[in-house]
Amino acid sequence: MPALQSEISESDARVKILSSEMFFLPGIAASIGNTLRGLGEDIRVVVYIRRPDAYAEAMYKQRVKNGRIAPDPMAYLTRFGEQLRFRPILTEFENAFGKDAICVRPFDRARLDGGNVVQDFWAQLGMGPFSDDDALTGETNKSLSRAVSEQIGQVAQHTPFNVRVMIRQLIADASPDTRRSNDVYDLETRRNIVEASKADLDWLSERFLGGQGPAFQFDDLAADAEDKYPDCEEMLRLERAAIRKVIPLVGRQMADRQGNADGE
Repeated sequence: MPALQSEISESDARVKILSSEMFFLPGIAASIGNTLRGLGEDIRVVVYIRRPDAYAEAMYKQRVKNGRIAPDPMAYLTRFGEQLRFRPILTEFENAFGKDAICVRPFDRARLDGGNVVQDFWAQLGMGPFSDDDALTGETNKSLSRAVSEQIGQVAQHTPFNVRVMIRQLIADASPDTRRSNDVYDLETRRNIVEASKADLDWLSERFLGGQGPAFQFDDLAADAEDKYPDCEEMLRLERAAIRKVIPLVGRQMADRQGNADGE
């Protein structure tokens, strides 16, 4: 943290941005607060919150593809479900920075400025008009399928190969068969995740959103909603596509290692 303090204090930039997924871990808020104390008067904490079922899916894929958990979505919920709650983390940030410094934005494109998270973040910083030059082009942050995520995770757990390189290559790949959302939990499970989060969602609405209704829309969880979870035929197709994409990446790294060994 001393290095970060020095970098901030030595910068003459009008706006300084710190961003990391790690900020949403327990205990981090107090550390950040201590680091930033005395380095600026206008400190804002902008937090983007995913709907609980979407967050559970995203975190499962993130952990499984890095080999940190076994490929078992229900076991993940049982073991880590409590860590998916956002109220304890937001409370830590409130204690560290004060409620008025915190801006909570539900990650719902229909509610974001311009339907774009980058443009919305720009607006929260008060950076003025958002021009086309500032916009991101193309679709970003596409979700790899559960099948791809789980197979990459097995490579991470059982081989010495660099899965981070593989993940970047897969994300750059435009193949639709490697991309899929709503493929970790079926409709009933997603409803259960949201129901278990009801107290946190109500608290969020009252505490940070002015009590102006729910933080998210839940039409896709209604009684007559279509279950977007893949059927057996699609699941098999996704598994086959994952094999076709992951195995060549493993082979490529094997060949690179062999080539480096031969060149020594």
